[in-house]
Parts: sequence; C-alpha cells; structure tokens
Amino acid sequence: MGILYVQASFKNSRIKSRAPTSEAATKVITMAVGQNKGIDADITRTYVTIRNLSTNPIKYDYAPAGGAPNSGDDAMILKADEAADLESPQEVWFWNTSGAPIDIGVDEGKG
Repeated sequence: MGILYVQASFKNSRIKSRAPTSEAATKVITMAVGQNKGIDADITRTYVTIRNLSTNPIKYDYAPAGGAPNSGDDAMILKADEAADLESPQEVWFWNTSGAPIDIGVDEGKG
C-alpha cells in the first residue's frame, strides 16, 4: 500500500502554535440597516465570536486588503441566536437588510 496523502504544516495553520489570548472583552454592537463595518482589523486578535442577538438574520464577511467588500452576495448568514467563531485579524463587515437595527454580541480576544 502506498502513501495516500501527505499533510502539510503551514505557518498559519492550527498545528503551529499562536500567541495565547492575554486579554478578552465582550460587548454588543448595533448594526444599522445597510452595509456596516462592525469590527476593526487587529493583528493582535486571537479570536472573535459574533452572535446575532436579533430575531432577524444578518450577513457577515471579511474585508479584502484595501477596503470594504463589494456586496454581501457571498457573505455568511447568521440567523437569530446563531454564533460564529472567527480567527482572522481582518475587518468584519455586516449587511443588515431587515429594515431595523440588529444587535450583535461580540467576544474578542487579543494576544
């Protein structure tokens, strides 16, 4: 039997250790109707958890280098009371098409 596959270890993979979280904070942010930057870029971020505290769905996406995403067409959807764990230092943008403001719970760690 030959080798079926080989696993690689990339510098940014979970196999390689990262800085531990040395501080964390929680907050609630309110997203107005439309496209909004909800979380700033931060190279010291180790994680951020976002939870939709509304009964209406909201979309989120990362900003590409140099600016805001063009549209929410490819964005991920967070339904009521759903959460997502993100480990990117990029900006996080939200699209609120519900017609009313939506509260997002944020738990962010830095290291």
